[in-house]
Amino acid sequence: MIFMETNPNIAVRVEPIIGIADLGQSDIDVAICWGSGEWSDIERDLQFKCPARPTANVAVAARVRAIGLERALVEIPLLADSSGSTGWREWHRRAGLDYRPMHNRLVIPDSHDRVQAVIDGQGIALWDALLQNELDSGALCYLSEVALDDAGYYLAYTAPAAERSAVVATFVDWIRHHV
Repeated sequence: MIFMETNPNIAVRVEPIIGIADLGQSDIDVAICWGSGEWSDIERDLQFKCPARPTANVAVAARVRAIGLERALVEIPLLADSSGSTGWREWHRRAGLDYRPMHNRLVIPDSHDRVQAVIDGQGIALWDALLQNELDSGALCYLSEVALDDAGYYLAYTAPAAERSAVVATFVDWIRHHV
């Protein structure tokens, strides 16, 4: 059920943010953010885990198989989100590899643009099961079984629970019911 159908008296504005730092500089009440919950300066609640793994298109994956993953991670651009290299550094640590990206790594804060860049073969990105359609169709594939297992989608709040409005509480309850 769509939120607006069940709550016709509540206005919702969907606003994309590039990074968690944007929360403090906007009038956003609650955000849905992917990460490992590493944000120490905001309240957040994990809604569901969604581990991420290195992902590429078919042509890049063939190159990775030809030269090996460790070499590919140095030679092929690693596409990062607004957090920069945080996810990649952690993934390398879990994989037991040194983090040595090439200098021309590409930071693409917008997730839709980053997905398209991976589909277009511009590099390798950390992605999760939200790309299941692209994975199932063969447009994209995972390059490793090593995953950021503690990553997932969080609700991040700009105000402490005691200061949140009834409207925010209604929206958060709806999201929790539909996850």
